[in-house]
Amino acid sequence: MCVEWTTLSVTKMRRFLQTRLQRLSSRKGKEESTDHKKAIGDHKVRAILESDPSVLSVSVLGREGGVSSIARSAQLHKEEYADERTLQQLGTVGTVILGAAVKAEGLFGSTEFILGTLKKGKILLVNLPEYDSALAVRLSRAANAEYLFGKISEILARG
Repeated sequence: MCVEWTTLSVTKMRRFLQTRLQRLSSRKGKEESTDHKKAIGDHKVRAILESDPSVLSVSVLGREGGVSSIARSAQLHKEEYADERTLQQLGTVGTVILGAAVKAEGLFGSTEFILGTLKKGKILLVNLPEYDSALAVRLSRAANAEYLFGKISEILARG
């Protein structure tokens, strides 16, 4: 599945997220508890980061958006780091994109990952409902996303 990323205004994004958060909070108690969900440990994030030289960073996205943690490769220069505000906004956009893909699963089947190809690199979005979060993996432009998705899946499957 190919997804074209578009830029949304900050105001529209805030309105959308406020509505989404209100809907999620109104459903609390009606859905199955998420207490049984596993947390993605730092060791798994570090293992993903170190799994291939084309992996530049790994961000853990929260269910409601934003980034809860990030690990960066030494290959990623400090000038290429996103500031905290931008990082949180990108995390929220990634969560929204994954949410839209889940809505389309009836048509296309389950989402394995979503790949954003940019001029200077790639972003691999992986939904992890069993962890109640998602990953945004920043890759070099030449990275093989399907191969790396397989590696990520293996790392997460380990106990």
